[in-house]
Amino acid sequence: MRRILALALGVSLVLVSPTGALARDEPKSDTEFDIVPIAGGSSDIGIGGGAVGALTRFGAPVTEQNEGGWAWRFEGSAFATVRVSPRFASPYQDYWLLLTLPDLDDGRLRLTARVAFTEETNVRYYGVGNSTPLPPDWSSPRYEYTRTHPTLESYARVLLDPHLFVTLGASFTANWLDVPPDGKLAIDMRTGPPEVRSLLGTARTAGVAFAQASVSWDSRDDEVVPRRGTWDEVNLRLSPEVGGALPYGYAEILAIARDYIPVGPRVVVALRGLADALFGDPPFFSLPLYDDTYAIGGTAGVRGVPAQRYYGKAKLIGNVEVRTDITRFHAVGKPWGIAAIAFLDAGRLWADWSSQPILDGTGLGLKWGTGLGVRVQQGTAFVVRADVAWSPDARPLGGYFAAGEMF
Repeated sequence: MRRILALALGVSLVLVSPTGALARDEPKSDTEFDIVPIAGGSSDIGIGGGAVGALTRFGAPVTEQNEGGWAWRFEGSAFATVRVSPRFASPYQDYWLLLTLPDLDDGRLRLTARVAFTEETNVRYYGVGNSTPLPPDWSSPRYEYTRTHPTLESYARVLLDPHLFVTLGASFTANWLDVPPDGKLAIDMRTGPPEVRSLLGTARTAGVAFAQASVSWDSRDDEVVPRRGTWDEVNLRLSPEVGGALPYGYAEILAIARDYIPVGPRVVVALRGLADALFGDPPFFSLPLYDDTYAIGGTAGVRGVPAQRYYGKAKLIGNVEVRTDITRFHAVGKPWGIAAIAFLDAGRLWADWSSQPILDGTGLGLKWGTGLGVRVQQGTAFVVRADVAWSPDARPLGGYFAAGEMF
């Protein structure tokens, strides 16, 4: 899942060479260690903190795909949250290590390998479909379950053209589930309508293995704060069914189109359209997600809607942001920028590929949220965002504090 991390303070250490001179004086052997305390969160998972660090080896040629000129980077992070309402809990923990080799085959090949451990103790389930009602006791623990999921994944990205990339990869995730037997999810699994029981399956400890292929076109002028260009991708993931260890045989197709349109020296209109489709027999915990990120709700989907509010196999999402630069200045040796945004998010999902009017309704059924936000850019490679969103589904508002633009 895309992580919600925000910068609090940065510390950078440049390692010293054996001769006593700073390694920065010798580009072929330059090594840098960075460690950054982090804070972040949202109204869905609470507020928390931790640290992220990186050990970077420089010396590779500077290219458009490797502007830092680094030969490899080893990164790690630890992050946990707490919340006090409706009761005190630690709903989210996430730890990961990432190795990146960005400059293989004369810059045409980038390899990444990542291992992660994530625990979510208050994942919510109210029902399946776009018409799922919110119960009066919506904050009760009977609508929650726990999912713990360590992941191992690796990807190879190949440059075919200055803007065209193909990515191939594989991943394995083990899923340990704790579903209360008297909770809403367990009851629906046992005694719900046949179409709901078919979609939910059972809550078992099992793995999901993916083979993945994607094609992307990226003509943005900047990856951190784009002001013009497009970034489009189509992603296919296949999960084989192999006995009881890998019981979920299904496919996911994800298509995303993004466009960045300058309408003045200080204003950019950013647009995103997203379609996600699950085919076959996916696990129930993937139904509210796209690409391991919450869809109709959460920090990267339809803001204002709670993250696990709606479950379904097919999802459509549209986002519009108007981003306005407020000021730019230099401080503590770095350039800074502050921007304000106004946004509108909307989306809909469908429980299954057959018509399910009882679950999905019969009208347009859009779920939407709107709000305002602030962006703070530090240097050229880091942005912190804070958004507040209202939605008919919000209770009463959605708040998000995270690293990076949403898209």
